[in-house]
Amino acid sequence: MKCCKKLSIKDVDVQNKRVLIRVDYNIPMDIQGCILDNSLIIASLPTIQYCLKNKAKSIVLISHLDEPGGKPQQNLSLGPIANELNRLLGKTIQFLPNCVGYDVERICNMAKDGDIILLENLKFHPEEDLIIRRRMNPKVHYNENFKKYINSLSNLGDIYVNDAYSLSHLEYTSMLKLKIPIKVSGLLLKRELDVISLTLDNPKLPFVAIIGGLDLKENCDLIYNLLEKVNMLIIVGNLAFVFKHVLNNIKIGMSEYDEVLVNFVNGVIEKARKYKVELFFPIDYIIANKISKDCKVGITNDNHGIPDGWIGVDIGPKSNVIFNKIILSAKTIFWMGVAGYHEIDKFSKGTRHLIESISESTLQGAISVAAGKDTVKAIAKYKAQNKICHISTGNSKTFEFMDCNMLPGVTTLSNKI
Repeated sequence: MKCCKKLSIKDVDVQNKRVLIRVDYNIPMDIQGCILDNSLIIASLPTIQYCLKNKAKSIVLISHLDEPGGKPQQNLSLGPIANELNRLLGKTIQFLPNCVGYDVERICNMAKDGDIILLENLKFHPEEDLIIRRRMNPKVHYNENFKKYINSLSNLGDIYVNDAYSLSHLEYTSMLKLKIPIKVSGLLLKRELDVISLTLDNPKLPFVAIIGGLDLKENCDLIYNLLEKVNMLIIVGNLAFVFKHVLNNIKIGMSEYDEVLVNFVNGVIEKARKYKVELFFPIDYIIANKISKDCKVGITNDNHGIPDGWIGVDIGPKSNVIFNKIILSAKTIFWMGVAGYHEIDKFSKGTRHLIESISESTLQGAISVAAGKDTVKAIAKYKAQNKICHISTGNSKTFEFMDCNMLPGVTTLSNKI
């Protein structure tokens, strides 16, 4: 696979070098600045620790947080993340209130003996996502500030490390345009690329994918691309009801529906037939009169459909049995997207059963990969992190690139000689 020819941090000598690492610290925080989920911070630690162990001169961490609109917003500062890094690493982290400019360059270039510096939110500067905005609107132009932004960030390191797989499908300036001659993948990104290669390039068969989620359109492109790779595809979540209605005219009550997806559904059926992929959908479902803990709950099936005034909220027990059998037959499993509104206990059984089935299949020797924020959150809820081979930091957009060499954040990395 082409991306395997990219240099990783283990292919270069970091000793006495200034290492600039692009991480993804776009994490949830409450209005008081308390971190609600530190999993992305934890995922970045191995690369930082590798640099420390191998005596890097300094480590500068850069990231963005949310969408501040190109100007500083105190509630979107990375300051609290510096405190969390300090706690996790047991080492003082210096936080700078900007990410570019003379003062930032001066302080970073004075760092030594493995000093770690976290810079302020990249998106406090409109230049960070200027490439993306220009692609959406050709009237947006590169300007002198764009050049200054690139030059200033480029002055912060001798080695550039991309360790933000979850962002590598996006054209952020800090990932594409820096003028640092040595550009490598971090340990997190390298592992993610290796998993893609193992899972998508040369999977053990049968290959089963389970795609769900609550957003109707989020995983559509992923589903369409996976049809060229998998033997069996299980579709759950809200999108399953769209398939049911379009294909079988089954009543779906108040479940989310979008007429725009009719062509997508028909395209999936046609492509599945072409590649001889077996498609599976729930045959029974848990329904509720509202998405709430105090709702009325019922169960229905394909024969009766979902009555008016009710919503499909989870897959039913008969579907769980069928899906369990399919998953246990797999040698490779890819899962993205929950089966229903799993955060409410009444609607969580389908997602829990998927986790149990994937865990059991993994124990029997299957290679399993799970991805997506809601999926990862559900796995953590049921404490199954150690029962699945790889829990990815990626999302539907990163996995849409079946050839990871096409990921913008990967194409810019240095090739092995």
